[in-house]
Amino acid sequence: MNIFRKIKAFLVLYKAVEQADAAYRQHGRRFFVMPIADGKLMVMDRYDLRRLKVKHYLSKDTNVHTLLSDSFYFTPMRNGLEEIHPQDRKRREIAYYKWYDLKCKLRRIERRKSRKQR
Repeated sequence: MNIFRKIKAFLVLYKAVEQADAAYRQHGRRFFVMPIADGKLMVMDRYDLRRLKVKHYLSKDTNVHTLLSDSFYFTPMRNGLEEIHPQDRKRREIAYYKWYDLKCKLRRIERRKSRKQR
């Protein structure tokens, strides 16, 4: 990953983390920073998870434990416990950069395919 792409990825993650922290301060609930299909990040909580399951955007097997394992960042619980460990946060940040780089490479491949079809 080149430095410009990494800076852009950092800014996207930083903005999502700030949104999650602001929502946590406002509502007092645990929020998760999750990847979505189009290569962007989404800040969601348990209630958003339920709504997405009802509308069949997510499978019925998805639960909060899935959010914990797949998210790139999460806020503490309402009582302030179970905050993300700094080593775990660094590991998730590295996983985010790998995911972001993969999405960029896939977009580039799709653009090349569409150019060849013209």
